[in-house]
Amino acid sequence: MQLMPSFAAARIGRCTFPFTTAPEISAAYRATIDRLRLGGSATPPCDLLDASGARIGYVSYNGKVWSGDWDAGTAVCVFNPYDPVDALFQRANAWVLEGRS
Repeated sequence: MQLMPSFAAARIGRCTFPFTTAPEISAAYRATIDRLRLGGSATPPCDLLDASGARIGYVSYNGKVWSGDWDAGTAVCVFNPYDPVDALFQRANAWVLEGRS
């Protein structure tokens, strides 16, 4: 289990949203896909951006959050919403980073 590098926003298609935790963006992306009934080929990419706007990761269609770049062979799954231990770990990490511990 790896920690997601810090990200400042998520870009979905041409829009940017201020998500900063893997569980939040994963849930929001999947909820939008489900609500709009989008198939894989109709779903816009979801890129994770650092503070400078550089792409540092992405969210796949199934809601998994990845650090790195799939095409460059550096992608590592850092959040799997279907793994309860991973989901709990990432939420606890987000709370610590936000000072809620």
